[in-house]
Amino acid sequence: MLTRAHQRLGPRVAQYDGRRLPFRDAAFAAAYAVWVMHLVEDQEGVLRELARVLRPGGRFVIEPLNYRVDDEIERITWPMLQALLGERAGRDDLDRLSGLADSAGLLVVGRVPGRRLKLRTTAAQEVATIERRDAAIYWDLDEERWREVVEPALDRLRALGDYEVERDAWHELLVLEREAG
Repeated sequence: MLTRAHQRLGPRVAQYDGRRLPFRDAAFAAAYAVWVMHLVEDQEGVLRELARVLRPGGRFVIEPLNYRVDDEIERITWPMLQALLGERAGRDDLDRLSGLADSAGLLVVGRVPGRRLKLRTTAAQEVATIERRDAAIYWDLDEERWREVVEPALDRLRALGDYEVERDAWHELLVLEREAG
């Protein structure tokens, strides 16, 4: 992801440990994390560090992974994603993160609807997307894990043939705020 960000944004992109950001206290009015909290091992430590670099009253917005839809494609791809994510699956649950926020010095302001996207997809399109390894979860996957976990899901998707669905994809955002004073 860092390489792709460098390609898009150039030298403005930097990589740091989220538990030790190289910024002064109260440096930012706002921060956000999009599709990243499920990857964070020490979530409470990162939330504490974000509270440190936010100004009093500053806000931190978390966008988790898409909420799941209920269709045959999802019933094939979700177990595959769970297997690839392992214990990280569900780590971006907003109830869970809300519970960690308080001990990190962040107040839960609320939840707001995120972007909503209606899209049509087919089993064949999902196969093509996975095979292109468009999502970050596939980028560093070794061939053995690909064969064990991804290929069986691809075979099941291919067996659906021309199966098409219309999806209402959406997110709910968690808005946190640094306590004043």
